[in-house]
Amino acid sequence: MNLLGYQVAHKAFGEGVITKWDEKYVTVRFATAEKTFVYPNAFNGYMTLLDPTIMMAIQEDINASLARQSAASASKERERERQMRSGIVIPGSRAAAERHEGIATEDTSEDI
Repeated sequence: MNLLGYQVAHKAFGEGVITKWDEKYVTVRFATAEKTFVYPNAFNGYMTLLDPTIMMAIQEDINASLARQSAASASKERERERQMRSGIVIPGSRAAAERHEGIATEDTSEDI
């Protein structure tokens, strides 16, 4: 898929034309400036390709990206759980570890 030359509509910048594209970034020339966005994230609610057929292909890239992010988050959470079960201290996670173990903690935070 080649996105060069396709028109887009962006919520904040209006309509523009894609001038550069690779697997990680897309650059769009708008009337007032040229902007670079993370691909495909920019098309997930902020920007739309005006060609609906190509936009469907981009949606597939968005779905794949979201699936990768979800898998990475789940993997990090499993590792955190493993560390807590084995007694590894994770900086800044004392309260989370105590909640995980079912130990009530006293809130020592103060309102500023």
